[in-house]
Amino acid sequence: MGIRCAGCRYDNDPTRVYCHNCGIKLERGGAAPPAPTGFTHPTDVGKMKRPRAPILWGKYFRFLVNLAVLAALAAALVLALMRPDNIPAPVEGDENLAQRLSGLVNDASESNAPRSFTVPASDLQRWLASAVKFEGSGGVAILDPRRIYLVPSEGRFRVGLELGLPAAASVFMEGEYVPVRA
Repeated sequence: MGIRCAGCRYDNDPTRVYCHNCGIKLERGGAAPPAPTGFTHPTDVGKMKRPRAPILWGKYFRFLVNLAVLAALAAALVLALMRPDNIPAPVEGDENLAQRLSGLVNDASESNAPRSFTVPASDLQRWLASAVKFEGSGGVAILDPRRIYLVPSEGRFRVGLELGLPAAASVFMEGEYVPVRA
């Protein structure tokens, strides 16, 4: 049993000097207060800590970060919808060329010794147009693969895929291919 406050009748911890509920100084009668126990009641811990003042510029900083993220997403969308430079015109497929090149690629992949062959870029375009067969996707976003293209430059190839969107727009995905030279 603790010390009961004379003002509000709250039962306080025996080590308290002031009432926990109303803050009046507690009367102890003739008895000396007991020695402190080192125990702090959980409700007192919150009162002992000073509340942190909110950072005034914090909400502005968060707004700027959100704005930057949205701007980056918008820029990525715009860049995805932009047509890349120097895309070759579409070519018609050549079945004979496609069979010959596919055979060369298959022979080279099955061989233990390194093999190489040289093919002009225009023939590579025809091979891709003949050998790659597309199927559209169904579902929420209907993507219509239109063509694969290849742009040679300085010993490298830029390989791209053109996808059609429902609104007659195109999205281009490109990657760079560097042939391995032995």
